Amino acid sequence: MQRYGHHIVFQQQQLSLRPLLFTYMEISALTAIGPVDGRYRKQLQHLDEYFSEYALIKYRVLVEVEYFLFLAEKKFFKLPAAVKEHLLKAVTDFSVADAEQIKETEKITNHDVKAVEYFLKAELDKCNAAHLKEWVHFGLTSQDINNTAIPLSWKHATEHEYLPAVLNLQTSIHKMADDYKAVPMLAKTHGQPASPTMLGKEMLVFVERIENQIQLFSYIPFTAKFGGATGNDGTPPDDPFDRDVPTGDNERVRNLVLDRDIPIANDNCLRDVSRYNVSIREDDGSGDARFRTHFSTGNDD
Repeated sequence: MQRYGHHIVFQQQQLSLRPLLFTYMEISALTAIGPVDGRYRKQLQHLDEYFSEYALIKYRVLVEVEYFLFLAEKKFFKLPAAVKEHLLKAVTDFSVADAEQIKETEKITNHDVKAVEYFLKAELDKCNAAHLKEWVHFGLTSQDINNTAIPLSWKHATEHEYLPAVLNLQTSIHKMADDYKAVPMLAKTHGQPASPTMLGKEMLVFVERIENQIQLFSYIPFTAKFGGATGNDGTPPDDPFDRDVPTGDNERVRNLVLDRDIPIANDNCLRDVSRYNVSIREDDGSGDARFRTHFSTGNDD
């Protein structure tokens, strides 16, 4: 401790944190950085099918395969039934081991989507279709894959996990409302006792609120961007001589049961997912609410 005028300065011995910083530990509930993979892993582990890096790679493979099959349907090349079946099986049987293989390739390519491309080309080698390898990822940019794979994973998670959970909650509350329909309680207004009501009736209020929210949620589309890095459609059209390219892009996206984002949107459309906007506008003269959604491009502050 040293004194400088009226100020006292404490000198602390510097402790080396190097041993702590370089202690590598296996991922577990105790070593995970976030509570989703830590404290709540047991309850949420099934969500890794949608939101983990393994899931992202799996959905990239799905989009690449669907695009490859789309080109075959449009007569860009002839695809034997056995090859189609093999590729579809590669999607349905995609495993963590497959994802690890792609990650090993990424160490060489230093490019995540390119590693997926090589994985699928290897699959074509396995089914004697090496002559079709150059049609994998033909005319695409990486963000065509990423910006379709990510919203598709959100869509599946919403349809298979979130909405069923909300509907089950609504059903449980509705049952409780029926069980307690004859139970009286004192209602309040402004925090003061007001008039009597029934507990079951008050629980039905929440049943109705959940129903309304589900209806609102159903209006929100899951949009995908498919049209080149700058939105200028560097991807091939339905027909090599047809210049109406966006029509083909729209069909490719619809094949995955997604809506296509603004056809000229660039690859920023899904970058800032934290600023997903939902707005309501009144239909002209009808009074019916209509809902529109968009992803911020970072330029609308």
